[in-house]
Amino acid sequence: MSGLARWLPSHGQLWYGDPWYRAAWLMLPQAVALGIIGAVWLWQPQGAGGVPWAKPNPEAPADNRDTSPPLAPPKDLLGPCRSGTTQSRIAACTLALKSGELKGNAIAEGHYRRAAALAAADNYRDAIDDYNIAISIVPNTALYHNDRGVAWRVLKDYDRAMQDFDKAVAIDANYALGYANRGRILYLQKRYLEGLEQANIAITKNDKLVWPYVVRAGIYEALSNWRLEFDDANKILQMEPDSVFGHEFRGRAYYESQQYAAAIADYGAAIALDPQGNYHYDMRGRSYFLSGQYDKAMDDYSAALRIDPTDTYAIAWMNELKAKKK
Repeated sequence: MSGLARWLPSHGQLWYGDPWYRAAWLMLPQAVALGIIGAVWLWQPQGAGGVPWAKPNPEAPADNRDTSPPLAPPKDLLGPCRSGTTQSRIAACTLALKSGELKGNAIAEGHYRRAAALAAADNYRDAIDDYNIAISIVPNTALYHNDRGVAWRVLKDYDRAMQDFDKAVAIDANYALGYANRGRILYLQKRYLEGLEQANIAITKNDKLVWPYVVRAGIYEALSNWRLEFDDANKILQMEPDSVFGHEFRGRAYYESQQYAAAIADYGAAIALDPQGNYHYDMRGRSYFLSGQYDKAMDDYSAALRIDPTDTYAIAWMNELKAKKK
């Protein structure tokens, strides 16, 4: 008899006669299955599909959301330097520069902005000190050199002014203001034809700027070219109707062509825009004188001398008027 044949009668007797035996047989398969599952779970490496208890799963995407409050926008310390009255801009730039919060090019801009405000207050020496610092930090800015050149020009240091204007156009070959200002220096040095060439270059580079036309009109006046001065004066007034230069140059062109009524109107407009311009009183006075309006001429000469008691033109024309009225 085989072993199986001998085991079955004993198994049947125990199965029906011993409840514990029967329970063991019922529980054994589940126990074995659970044991196998547990062994597999313990053996399986973390990160290969298992659940990583107590440790972060290195393959899980990190939560990189910034939950910190949003940063406030940076404060524009130079904002008050760019607008406001002359004195408020000087004070604001000084405060910003002393704060220690400006870095790099912002320091240069702070000095440049203060220099521009100082120049507007006719403090050109201190302005140049600030321009120097700005240029030492950012040496290749055409605007900085141009504006320092203007300060040197006002101080009548024409050589230094020209050096700055030369540098401006060397930095930017299309910088029209640099050419126009070179033309102005050449005009002041009575090198009129050279100055005219520079003014023409400036207009070629940018015909929307007023200043190159002002420079050229002044050169035409020096050359007694009243027709071209008149044309440029009209161009200036088209672009900038309240230009003192425009009315002054056109008034001179009218005066030289003996159109005294038109000259009187233009010089009157210039006086309204700049009441401290004694030259405009001189020229309007001459126009009144030559058109036979002697009382009005005397009033203008007197006004010119109140502004500048040393005005030799007003003195000469007033003396001639007094002699004529005797």
